[in-house]
Amino acid sequence: MPVNVTLHAAMVGLLVFVSVTPCYGDNLFPEIPTKDLPIVKTIPSSGEIVLETRSYVLSGDPVYRGGKFEIEIAIFNLADKSEAIWEIPSDIERSVNPTYAYSNNRASWASKTRQLFFANDKRAYLINEDGSHQRLSLIMPGNLKPLDGMRDFSITEDGRFIAYGLYTRDEADKTPDPIDPIAVKYGKFYRDLMYQDIDGSVPISIAGGQTIYLGSYVVRPAWSPDGTKIAYVDKVDSLVVADVKGRILLSIGPFRSLSVEKKILEVKWSPDGKRLGFIVDEFHYGHRSKNRTTLYTTSADGQDLKPLSIGGDNINVSTFAWSPSGKKIVFRSDYERKEICNLNLMFFMQTERSPCRKGEFLFTSDIDGSDLKRVSKEPDFRRSQLFWIR
Repeated sequence: MPVNVTLHAAMVGLLVFVSVTPCYGDNLFPEIPTKDLPIVKTIPSSGEIVLETRSYVLSGDPVYRGGKFEIEIAIFNLADKSEAIWEIPSDIERSVNPTYAYSNNRASWASKTRQLFFANDKRAYLINEDGSHQRLSLIMPGNLKPLDGMRDFSITEDGRFIAYGLYTRDEADKTPDPIDPIAVKYGKFYRDLMYQDIDGSVPISIAGGQTIYLGSYVVRPAWSPDGTKIAYVDKVDSLVVADVKGRILLSIGPFRSLSVEKKILEVKWSPDGKRLGFIVDEFHYGHRSKNRTTLYTTSADGQDLKPLSIGGDNINVSTFAWSPSGKKIVFRSDYERKEICNLNLMFFMQTERSPCRKGEFLFTSDIDGSDLKRVSKEPDFRRSQLFWIR
């Protein structure tokens, strides 16, 4: 039996519509600081290595090209606190449309085969430590195009299976659906968690056929280390663990209240499969100073659920990864933060993003929150995803 744990700005006046072109790189406005980092073609074979895939657009961001984000992959060696950029082969398409780039989980690490899975909105790859790679031919359900509507990805540790959240409509399938009356006009609605093998087998549904409602989707899949279970986020703020047949084994949440909007941003299993870590984003209506992103941990059976107090304080955590031993974590936080603001009105009008962005440093700590250490010398301002691979 499943275990359940409860836990525009409005503008009034004359509107003038004008045609504008992006001008984020205007020198009159702050830009994301650039770094002069060494370029490497191979992941180092020694040291304590953390990979970080990252992308975020702000005024003049050098990874923003022609209306798309370019994902860059950083390499941190925690042993000497050095940083480099992994120059993956040029035939790997790193550009991602902005709609997809806001979803962090475009990559996943297969620890046993030592491969990085990476996907943009049209192609998917497996990349070896030396940069050699293969392009995957993933199969889509119905008449969907490759990777259409895929939001997040997770690869098994042995590199055999890919799981992903699917949220899109099949415009070529107008079959009537009694629980989805607009399907006859806009096409069959896929709101699902699916998986398939990397050779492109027919996708298997884990969490499909659930009640459809506005804004509901299944995201943030995370395979257990043994590949028998998968954790995912349902209805934004509920953490679910299911087996490969879709049978729910654990449900934690929802993490909501009348005054606080909460959503789960990231989910990861500990290397031994005994614990889960997940980040909860809390938005307090009318009290922005209380907003925070908190890392929770729980045992795999849903017991011992608790927020992680890091360095004796509840500091924000935006993304994290377990160490291979499971005794430490690496994470991004705005603790000791720096901030840059873009005063270019066109940036806000064209992106609808906040004009200010908090810089985040890279930290490590023990899993109990003790022994907090800052790794990065300078903050980064892009969204990112971390993998502690060695």
